[in-house]
Amino acid sequence: MRRRGRTEAYGTVPRRAPATPGPVRRWAARAAVLAGLALVGAAVFASPAGANYARIDASVGCDRTVDWSASASTEGDAEERTNPRVLVDWRPVDAGDDAWESAGPPGRFDVENDFSFTGRIELPDGVDEVDLRVRPDAPWGDGADAGAPRFSRAAVPEVCDDVAVAVRIDADCGSGTATVDLRAVDDDTWEVEVAVDRVVVRELAVDSAGVDLVVPVLSGRSTAIRVAADDLVLAERTVGADCDPDGAMAVVLERCGPGDAVVYASAPTPAELRVRAMGRIVSTATLGSAPVQRTLDLPPIEVDIEVDIDGETAAAGPVGTCDGPIAGLTACGGDRAPCSELGDGAVVDPGPPPPPPPTQQIELDPDEGLARTGPWERAVALALGGLLLAGGGLATTGHHRRTSGPGVLESVLRPYDRRRGR
Repeated sequence: MRRRGRTEAYGTVPRRAPATPGPVRRWAARAAVLAGLALVGAAVFASPAGANYARIDASVGCDRTVDWSASASTEGDAEERTNPRVLVDWRPVDAGDDAWESAGPPGRFDVENDFSFTGRIELPDGVDEVDLRVRPDAPWGDGADAGAPRFSRAAVPEVCDDVAVAVRIDADCGSGTATVDLRAVDDDTWEVEVAVDRVVVRELAVDSAGVDLVVPVLSGRSTAIRVAADDLVLAERTVGADCDPDGAMAVVLERCGPGDAVVYASAPTPAELRVRAMGRIVSTATLGSAPVQRTLDLPPIEVDIEVDIDGETAAAGPVGTCDGPIAGLTACGGDRAPCSELGDGAVVDPGPPPPPPPTQQIELDPDEGLARTGPWERAVALALGGLLLAGGGLATTGHHRRTSGPGVLESVLRPYDRRRGR
């Protein structure tokens, strides 16, 4: 017998109607989503900024020499970064607009020079701080106008007042050398370290008579030279990278700090390298497109080194005594001068290379910012757009959940829950 009320027992139980957001809240959520999409799209598809402007960086050593570097922006393609004529000027700080002087011959930005070029100037007496500016003087490779100049400022570090040593570093691509000229400007004698690639090659006693040290440099390879006294860096310069290799070449750098010698060699075509010490082969290698480096541990005596490339002598002479005017062996053979030998000099045991001194570099740009978005503007736009998207999406999802009916699992289990009296 069918029990009465069965149908009623299976009837639906009225549910409490959820609160429905008003039209203002719904439109606010939709507006947040649209604004987020607009910001993200603008950041992603906007034209890259900085593709058509130059930069200038500069530093001053205790030798009162200003080393500057002009470069194109790192954004954009090759055409946007290319400019055939770029000018660099300088003036004393707080001088007028008519005080600008040329800081070197015009340069250019292109693929061959990695969109950068360098130069240096010597500060006149009485000038310790200078402004520099870089001015594109021709349209950019993509046809854009030259644009406004950019500025930088550099000053002689205050710590230079404690050391009175004048330093000059001059590179000679033809001979494959860099000459470090040191001279005390007072009556004292100063202990000065010369480091190459952050490794000490000599420690010299410098007085008013002056000392010259020749550093072998491999053409086409960047060689960083640093001169320091105590904890103060007197001068730094990177040489060799802008020298075009002229056939097969080898140099030997004598490093008195660790007590070894480093052979650097290169060749325009594949070639066999052999290094002999005291007549015996101690190292071999095959030269390719990149320079080859070999380090030789040296005893504290004079050792005759000979470097051959495809059977031709490229560098030869004695190393190991650390007491000559040449910090190793310069290149020889071919069209170069005969191999050089170490001369007389004096050296004391060096210590570890000192840290670089604090230098003052202030980026100036009196003109208005570029109209197009740069990296930081993109980051802000992406972050703000993401927040708006997330907020609007959560609001819309919440509204959908509050207004939708029961889920599939809830509908299936409801009759069984009713049987249990739930």
